[in-house]
Amino acid sequence: MLHQSQLLSRNITTAARQSTLISRFLCSAIGSRGGDTEIDKKNKPRARSDYYYNVIRPARSSGGGGGKESHNRLRPPGNVIENNSNSSFQNDNLHTFSRGGNIIRGQHQHGSRSDIFPRNSNTQKSPPIKYNNFKSNYTPETAENKQLYQSIIKCKTIKDTVAVAHDHLDKLSPRTTAAVWKHLSLLLSKPHHNNSNAHVIDEQLKKQLDVLLSHTSNQIAAHNPTVLANTAHALASIVKTTTLATNNKKQNGSINQLFHNLLLNDHVTIWNKLQHRYIETEESFGARQIVTLAWSFATVLEPITRNNNHNSSLLNVAPFFSAAYRTFQSKSEDFSTKHLVNLAWSCMTCKHSMPELFNELSDEFISRRLDPNEAEYLDAVTLCQLASSFAKARHNDARLFQAIAQAVLPILHDFNGRHLANLIQPFAFAKIVPELGDDGRILFDEVAKISIFQVKSLAPQNMANILWAYATTEQSHPALFDAIAQEAAPRLKEFSPKQLANLAWALSKYPPPQSKDHIFDRIASEVVHRGLESFTNQGLTMIAHSFATVGHTSHDEFWSTVEGAAADRAPQFGHLECVQMAWSFATIDRPSDELFCRIERVAISNIRAFNSQGLSNLSWAFSTLGYDSLPIFQAIADSSMRKMNEFKPTEKAMLVLSFSRISHPFQSLFDKVASRSVSELKSFGSLDLFNIVVSYSKADASKRNKKLLKAIADEIVSRPSSLSPKMLVGIAWSYANEGFRDPKLFNFISKECLGYCASFDSQEIASLAWSFVSVGCRDRLLLQSLSEKSDDRWEEFGAQPLANMAWAYATAEEDRPSLFEGIADSAIAIQNDFTSQGVSNLLWAFSAAGYPEQRLFQSLATPASSVLCEAGHQSLANIAWAYSVANVEDSSLFNKQFVNVCVQKEHDFDYQGLRQLHQWNLWRKELKSDISLPHDLGTRCYNEFMKQTLISSDLQKQVVSVLHSVGLIVDEEVQTKSGYVLDATFIHNGKVIGLEIDGPSHFIGKKKKGNTILKERQVANVDLIPLISVPYWEWSDLVSLEDKESYILNKIDQTE
Repeated sequence: MLHQSQLLSRNITTAARQSTLISRFLCSAIGSRGGDTEIDKKNKPRARSDYYYNVIRPARSSGGGGGKESHNRLRPPGNVIENNSNSSFQNDNLHTFSRGGNIIRGQHQHGSRSDIFPRNSNTQKSPPIKYNNFKSNYTPETAENKQLYQSIIKCKTIKDTVAVAHDHLDKLSPRTTAAVWKHLSLLLSKPHHNNSNAHVIDEQLKKQLDVLLSHTSNQIAAHNPTVLANTAHALASIVKTTTLATNNKKQNGSINQLFHNLLLNDHVTIWNKLQHRYIETEESFGARQIVTLAWSFATVLEPITRNNNHNSSLLNVAPFFSAAYRTFQSKSEDFSTKHLVNLAWSCMTCKHSMPELFNELSDEFISRRLDPNEAEYLDAVTLCQLASSFAKARHNDARLFQAIAQAVLPILHDFNGRHLANLIQPFAFAKIVPELGDDGRILFDEVAKISIFQVKSLAPQNMANILWAYATTEQSHPALFDAIAQEAAPRLKEFSPKQLANLAWALSKYPPPQSKDHIFDRIASEVVHRGLESFTNQGLTMIAHSFATVGHTSHDEFWSTVEGAAADRAPQFGHLECVQMAWSFATIDRPSDELFCRIERVAISNIRAFNSQGLSNLSWAFSTLGYDSLPIFQAIADSSMRKMNEFKPTEKAMLVLSFSRISHPFQSLFDKVASRSVSELKSFGSLDLFNIVVSYSKADASKRNKKLLKAIADEIVSRPSSLSPKMLVGIAWSYANEGFRDPKLFNFISKECLGYCASFDSQEIASLAWSFVSVGCRDRLLLQSLSEKSDDRWEEFGAQPLANMAWAYATAEEDRPSLFEGIADSAIAIQNDFTSQGVSNLLWAFSAAGYPEQRLFQSLATPASSVLCEAGHQSLANIAWAYSVANVEDSSLFNKQFVNVCVQKEHDFDYQGLRQLHQWNLWRKELKSDISLPHDLGTRCYNEFMKQTLISSDLQKQVVSVLHSVGLIVDEEVQTKSGYVLDATFIHNGKVIGLEIDGPSHFIGKKKKGNTILKERQVANVDLIPLISVPYWEWSDLVSLEDKESYILNKIDQTE
C-alpha cells in the first residue's frame, strides 16, 4: 500500500496532494481510529468498505449524560438538505425536503451555531472548483488504469472527459468507468462549468456519450457491490443536476439536456440492470451500499416516470426494496441510524408502499433510543428527515414520533428556523402532538418558545411553515402567532406567493389577538400591489378563503382584485377551487354574477369529481347569495342522490338547508335524506338537527316526512341542555309552521327556555310566543315571562314581530293591557313597515282581544290601503272585520278600490272570510255609507252568515227560567234579519228586547272580545233590537231567585 501510494502521489497535482494531506490531518485531529475494521455495537468486526469519504462522529460531551464514545460510522453520499419546500393548502402536497433527494449527513456539534448548521442556500456562495480534487476512494487495479485515471481527473471540461474515456474504452475497468461518471457529475454540478458547457452540443459528443453509457451498461454484470453503488450514485447525481437545469427552458439543447435524455430516455434500461445486479448479489452488499442504491433509485424514479408519459412500469423498484428489507431484517445492526433514515426517505420518495419495512425501521429506531448504551447522537437534520419520511409515507407511528420528540428535546435549543419548521411540519402532517416527559410538556410548546425567541431570524418560508403546522394540528399559541404576524408584516414583500397564501391560511385558523386586523390589512395591500398573476389557482383560492374565514372585508380593492382574477381563471378551476372560491364569496356576502356563472359552468361539467362535502358546500354558497339557477342545483341534486351513502350528518343538514332556500322543489332529495337519516339521528350534532328541522319546514317537505320530524322531536327531548335556547326557538317555529303538535317536545322547549327569556331578542320572543300559540300549547307561565321581558323593549321590535306578538296573545286570550299598549305605540311609530299580512294580523289581534285602539286604527289606515293589491283574501277579510269592530271609518282605505279588490278575490274567500265581509257590509249600513259590497257578493256573504250553528248552554237555561218566573214570554235561539243569532228575545212594553248570556268564551279576563262587541253594536244599530248582556260572573254572584229576578228586571229597565 505504501509503495502504491507513493507511485500515485507522483502523478497527482499539487492541489490534490494538499487536499489529501489536509483530509488526513482532519481525520487525525477529530479522533479517527486506525485499522481496517470498526467494532459495532455488538462487538462484531465489520469491514470498512471503500467509499468517497468517511465521517467520524464526535464523542458525546461530558454534559450529555453518559460518556460512552459513539461508534464511528460511514457517512452516506449526498449533500446536506438545505431547502425545505413550501407547505401547501392541501396537506397532500406538503414537501418538507427538496425533491432532489439529498441524503442527510451528520454535522459536528461543537463550536458556534454557524459551525453547526449550514448557511441559508440563498446567501451561501458555491466555492470555486478545484481541479484534481476528486475523491472516490479510487485504487487503480493496474499502472495503466492509474495513468488513465490521472488523465481523466485532469480534464477540465465535459467534452475532454468524454473524449478521453471514449478513446480508451478497452482499458476502462468497471471501477474506472464509475470514476468517469463521478467526474462528469462533478463538472456538471459546478456553476461555472455549467455555464461554459451550456453551448449547443455536437453530434460527436452525443455519439461518444452513447457509446460510453452502453459500455457501462455492459459492464454492470461484472460489478461488485462497491462499484455498483458508486456507478448508481454517480449516474443519479447527474440526473439530479441535469433535472434542475433542464427545468430552465433556456437550457434546451444544452449538455444538461443531452445527459438528461441519455439517462432517462435513451438508456433507461440501465437502471433495471443496476437493480437486477443488486438482487443477484444482495447478500454481499453492506448497509452503506444498499442505502446508496436506494438514494439513487429515489433520485431517478420520478424524472424517469415524468419523462416517459408517466409510465411507471419502466422502473419498478419493488424488487429492490424487498431485497433491502430482507437484508435489513438479517443485518439491522450494520445499519447506522442515519442509514435507517436514508432508507426510509428513499422508500418514501419512490412512493413505494412497504409497511413492513417502515415497521422494522420504526422498531429499530425506537429500540435504539430506549437503550442509553445504544442511543446515538443525532443532529437536527437527521431527526427532521426521519419524521418527514415517515409522515410523507403515511406511516404515522405514534411511538416513533414520540421517540423523535424525546431525541429532539436535548438539542432543541440548537435548532435554527429551518430546522424548527422541518421538524414541526411532519408532526403536523401526521396529526401527532406528543407530550415530553412526566411534566407533560408538549413538543409544540417548546418549539413555540424557541420560535418566538428566534423570530427575527426566521425566513419567510420558516414563518409560513411553522404557522401552517400549528394551525393544522389545532395548536393555538397566541404569543407565537402574534410574534410571527408582527415580524412578517413589514417583510411581506419577501414572501413568495405560496408562502403568502400559507401564512394567510394559518393566521385565519388562529387569528393573532393583538395584530389580526393589521396583518390582514398588510397582506391585502401586498396582494393588491403585486397582483395575483404569480399565484397558482390554489394559492388564489387559499388567499380568498383565509380572508373570508376571518371576515376581513374592509379592503374592497383586495376583494375586487380577487374577484377579477377568479373570474378570469374560473374556467381552469378544479372542483376544489370552485367550492372554496364560491364559499369565500358567500361567507362575506359578496355577490358576483360573472364569477358564479363561470363557476357554475365548470362545476356542472365536472360534477362527478365533487365529494359529499364539496356538493353540500357548493349548494350552500349558491343558495346563500341567492343564485338558484336550476341547472347547477339539478346537477348537485343528481350527484348527491348517487352519493348519499357518503354524506356525513353535517353534510346532509347543509345540503337540505341549501335546497330549502331556493325556489325549485326537489322533494325526492328531501325524501332521500329523510329515509337515510331517520335511523342515524344519534350521530347528528345539535346544530345538524336544528338545520334539518328548519330546512324541512321551509321547503314544505315536513308533511311528507312526518316520521323524520317525530324521530327528531324524540331525539331532542332525550338531549337536555344540548341545544341552546335560541336553537330551540327555531325548532319550535319549524314544528309550529308545519302544524306539527308534539306536546312532549313543546313542554321540553318551555322548560329549557323559561329561564332565558331575557336573553332573547325581539324576533325570538315573538317567534316563540307565536309557535306555542299556533299549535295550541298555551303555556301561561312562558307567555307571562315573554310578556314581562318585552316591557320597555317594544322599540326593538320590528313590524313582523309586533304583529306576531299581538296575534299570539290575542289568540291565547291573554289579558295583558300593557302589552297591547306597548305594541300599539311601537306599531304607530313604524306604521309604514308592515306588510299586508302583518297589518292584517295586527289589526285583527287588537279587535279580537277587545282593544280596538282608535289611534292605532287611524294611523294604519293609509299603510293598509297601500298594500291592498298584494293582500291575500284572508288579509282583506281580517282588515274589514277589524275596522268594523273598531268602528273607525277612513275613506282612504274603504272605497271603491277596496270593493274592487274584494270582487277580484271573490272566489278565494272561505266561509269565515265571507262572514267577516258580511259584518263589514253591516257596518257600512251602520254608517249609512255608499261604499258596500255588490249585490251578488253581498248576497253570498249574507247566506254564509245565516248558516250559524245554534247552541244553548246550561247558563242560558237558568237565565231563561228566571225570565219565565217574572212573567215574560221568551223565544230562544232567535236569528235576526241581519243574521245574528240571539240567545233569547222577549217583548216588553210592546218592544222586542234581545238577551245574550255571555259565558267565559265572550271575554278575555272581564273584557269583552271583539266578536261580542261587534254583535251587540250591530244588533242594536242594524236590527234595532235593544240587547241585554248577562256576564257569567255577575250571574254567578246571585244566589237566591229573588236576587236573580231583581237583576233581570233592572237590566230590562236599563233598555228604556
